Amino acid sequence: MFFSDPEEMRQIKGTAFNKPARTFDPVLGYRWNQDIRFTRVANGEIVADRRPKINKQGFHCSFDYERKKPSDRAFRFIALGDSFTNDLSCSEAWPETLHRLLRSRSEHGLDVQVYGMPTDGGGLMNWYTVLKDYILPDYELDALIIGDWGDDLLRKWAHGHCTDAGVFWAWAELDERPSSVEEVLADLDKMANIYEVANDQKIDEVMDRLKKNADPQPVTMEYDPADEEIPAGYEFCADSFKERYGEHRFSLLEQIMAMCKERGIKVIYSKLPSREDVYYLIDNPGAKTFRQAEGEWIARHFGVMWFDGLSIFADLPATSIRDFYWLKYDGHWNQGASTYYALRLADWIISEGIVSTT
Repeated sequence: MFFSDPEEMRQIKGTAFNKPARTFDPVLGYRWNQDIRFTRVANGEIVADRRPKINKQGFHCSFDYERKKPSDRAFRFIALGDSFTNDLSCSEAWPETLHRLLRSRSEHGLDVQVYGMPTDGGGLMNWYTVLKDYILPDYELDALIIGDWGDDLLRKWAHGHCTDAGVFWAWAELDERPSSVEEVLADLDKMANIYEVANDQKIDEVMDRLKKNADPQPVTMEYDPADEEIPAGYEFCADSFKERYGEHRFSLLEQIMAMCKERGIKVIYSKLPSREDVYYLIDNPGAKTFRQAEGEWIARHFGVMWFDGLSIFADLPATSIRDFYWLKYDGHWNQGASTYYALRLADWIISEGIVSTT
């Protein structure tokens, strides 16, 4: 990411933090450290430069989480997901936006809370350990929101740790995951060093030079429709899920749903879109992507609520999706899309009467 010749600017890309940003956690995979700065550059353009608010529990949120609900008039959601729910490139993650939106409906007389507990780079295996070994033993909750994006159902258990040498990252099967920081440090050379760590002064020097030499280039809106379409003759069922993801992953998803059902916890299953998902839906009105159909089947099969996070963007102009809802040169959405998702989810939650104390 760091360069000495302005002519090299177009080749500059990378991500850097101003200090070690993550500390390994044997249940969560990692916790974010406080007072971090997240910067990302691609093609010589600044993609993100944020100082996310990290709470005492190590999540991207401006307020700390309490284990017990404040009263019997409180209704608490907890959201699981990946980097789209973590929203580190946004000033506020969508669970916190949802928290503020739902709390604005004071006529219900309820103390609504939304806690985000996602795993950046994680998926189903992390959701399982976070729910089973972190949330359920200690946190009171009324509803679980699962924000499923991309290949989350395929991912192994994601974990990371940081030192001054960089941000180290790995995936492991559940029965092979490390159990301590000491174990991670001993195997650090086997992990991928994916991001840099540099002080604020060095980062500022790069950011200032990129701003002075800024020459943003247009981007295309290309995508491959074949990546979005449902294969001819494909049947969504337990057998096809197991064939695609494996019996073990089906079992983990089944256990997540069962743990919630046993405790009377409502579950909202939602697919979150890629930019390409949205382009496809805009170009093909009335169509349904593979991921939409899969999400509908998962919700129906397990008897949980389904919120379609893809179709809500289909009525927006493609140019707006490109320019205001997704990060340039990056697959993640930006604050525009994150806030829009939270707003539409809040509308749906109220219309469905999900928030109650009965």
